[in-house]
Amino acid sequence: MEDLEQQMNDWLRKVKRLNPTTQQKAAMTEAGVKVLEDNLESSTRSKHYQSGRKTDKVKHLADSVSHVDEVGGSKIVGYETAKVSGINHARIARLLNDGWKGHPGDKFHDTAIHESTPKAFIAEKEVYDRLTGGGK
Repeated sequence: MEDLEQQMNDWLRKVKRLNPTTQQKAAMTEAGVKVLEDNLESSTRSKHYQSGRKTDKVKHLADSVSHVDEVGGSKIVGYETAKVSGINHARIARLLNDGWKGHPGDKFHDTAIHESTPKAFIAEKEVYDRLTGGGK
């Protein structure tokens, strides 16, 4: 009976080590966020960038991609609202993505997220393996 208890305690210690802490979760999601931000900025720039446009008062949509840290290590990726003018870049991105009457959307945002998801998971797993030993 004592052997079973020892085995169970050993197993529990191994499992606890694999459960990431809040700081480890934050590091993992940071890696995934970097992938998504880069892909979202690239997609926005390639589909909707206007070269030569003056951006001294309002950032271009592609330059407004950012993230917000949430409680528990999670993060939200999106577009900033312009502080000076109050222009909501997220609303503009949604209109360009989804379209409106007479103007079909091009799904650049949806495509960027879809293409980023597997790459973001790989980046997060690499950080997880490095921080926790990855189940070894």
